[in-house]
Amino acid sequence: MNTLIRSILPVLLLALSTTFVLAQPAKLTPFDVTNYVIDATLVPSERRLNATVDVTFTPLEESRSISFELNGSLKIDAITRVGGARTPASTRPATPGVTAVSFVQDQSGASALGPSVRIDLGENVPAKVPVTLRFKYSGVLELPDGGPLLSKRLAYIGTSEGYLMYAARWFPFHDYAADRATADITISLPTGLTLVGFSDAPVAAAGGKYRFVQSKPGLIGNFAYGKYVARNLKYADYDLQFYTRPGTEALVPQYGETIGKALDNYTKRFGMPESGKRLLIVQIDDESLEYYSSYGMLFVSTRPFEAGREITGERLQREAAYQWWGHTVGLKSFDDAWLSQGLAEYSAFS
Repeated sequence: MNTLIRSILPVLLLALSTTFVLAQPAKLTPFDVTNYVIDATLVPSERRLNATVDVTFTPLEESRSISFELNGSLKIDAITRVGGARTPASTRPATPGVTAVSFVQDQSGASALGPSVRIDLGENVPAKVPVTLRFKYSGVLELPDGGPLLSKRLAYIGTSEGYLMYAARWFPFHDYAADRATADITISLPTGLTLVGFSDAPVAAAGGKYRFVQSKPGLIGNFAYGKYVARNLKYADYDLQFYTRPGTEALVPQYGETIGKALDNYTKRFGMPESGKRLLIVQIDDESLEYYSSYGMLFVSTRPFEAGREITGERLQREAAYQWWGHTVGLKSFDDAWLSQGLAEYSAFS
């Protein structure tokens, strides 16, 4: 172990000088999100997302108010407290069903938190007492506006293709890259388009609705849709599922071999990743990040599929390593992102 630490320390120190993709949000009232139940409808003709999201969280200390981050292009219509039974500390009678709570939404991100919503729960909630809030909201997701990056969009709903990334904050969360949760997500999409996302169980699809389940805590909410050419490749024990635009699939075998070798190598060195031996690789447009690694899924922009470059192989090896460093081994806080980056670099080039 000491030998390993000595060997990777220079790489980790070097990573301190790099900047992670997204800025860290300010510290929020301490609480732990444990589960999401999301019902989202994508309306490509209007570039609109309509969503109802139940968020279950546990305050880590007694609190009356909390804050979530939410993409500034999305407007909240209502927030209610589900299962409205009061906490044991309350002297008021229990109220069944749902109870409205007051909130203030900052869509512009003028505060240190960025676009966010501050919620008054109506009473002090003791520490370690779970609370479920239901958010109803909608909005147009077309430009980078409202997201964490000024020039790159991380959520896009287009007429023929689109994507939703965890980092886009298209659902309410806090403690970026650190607060992992389970999820049950249903997404409605018009026929003729294929929706891709990671799920522990087989994706249930019926009547334009797709259900994805993530039973292990992770960084959830990563999806893409379009009119894809699907191709499944097998390398060692890994299933690699590619989804690319028609006419851009020529490099899939080469990229599959690169990713497969990397995954097999990392598995022999570090054990199996939390997401198992399946990885989705989906092509998106060039208006987003060139690469974005999520739990069991890798987004790759169009440019690498149009022309092979030596650096593409290096980047794919590093991106594959994030299935271990960042997803299997999570971050305690965003301040630890340099560790994830450094270990991914070390894994790819050692």
